[in-house]
Amino acid sequence: MRVQAAIAAVLFCAAIFLRGIEAPARVAPEQRAERPVLASPLQFLGSSGSKRAGELRELLPEALREPWRRTTTGLVALMQCPNTVDWLATPRGQEFERTLAELERGDATQGLAALVMLVDLARHTKWAPSMFVGPQHAERVGDLLQTWLANFAERSSDDVTLHEPAIAGALLYARVMRAAYNSPTFGRSEAPYARARAFTSELCGLQAKTQTQFGRGLKDRHPSAFLGLSTEDFLAGADEAARLAFPDIDGACGK
Repeated sequence: MRVQAAIAAVLFCAAIFLRGIEAPARVAPEQRAERPVLASPLQFLGSSGSKRAGELRELLPEALREPWRRTTTGLVALMQCPNTVDWLATPRGQEFERTLAELERGDATQGLAALVMLVDLARHTKWAPSMFVGPQHAERVGDLLQTWLANFAERSSDDVTLHEPAIAGALLYARVMRAAYNSPTFGRSEAPYARARAFTSELCGLQAKTQTQFGRGLKDRHPSAFLGLSTEDFLAGADEAARLAFPDIDGACGK
């Protein structure tokens, strides 16, 4: 009897204690914060992507909205076609790199905004090697795209905002880096060739026991580009896919 009385006393005290604790407020489904989903995110990388720029800008942190707007509209408005490295050395180019670095520390939406900047840089500056210009401009664009891919490619595999843009970004990287190492004037440049090959292999898991998620996504969407990664001119297939994805990006602003 004494044991039963003790148990009853404990339960009674526990009931009094629990009644004093307020249950957490119920959050209705419509009140839960959810990240907005951008429809057709690949469109932001197209030649007419600037028409939707305001839609993407509103989803960025307030401190980055105006710098992002200035850099993207500034590139689109360029009347000339400056060499990439030269333009990046200007005040506007320096702001471009600062804004890019801030966005690349963010979420998928900020990652998309950063990729838009890089595609605009490739579209509106001159990076293709020529008789009088070496591969340094293509290498610089490629380095910036490589940093972006290192940050976002693998996590893009299950992200509706970044999945298709990341694959397109990898194709553009291939086109730019192939131009850097496969110059018709200077012949093959070994340094960018080796760098691009090592990074692409890691990105897709070519030397690993299993491919990366990103590698599988590239293979599913662009099988010929993926299979070409095992050949000597390993970015040729991806370069051709990039020509179809970005027909207006030729490293010379279409001139």
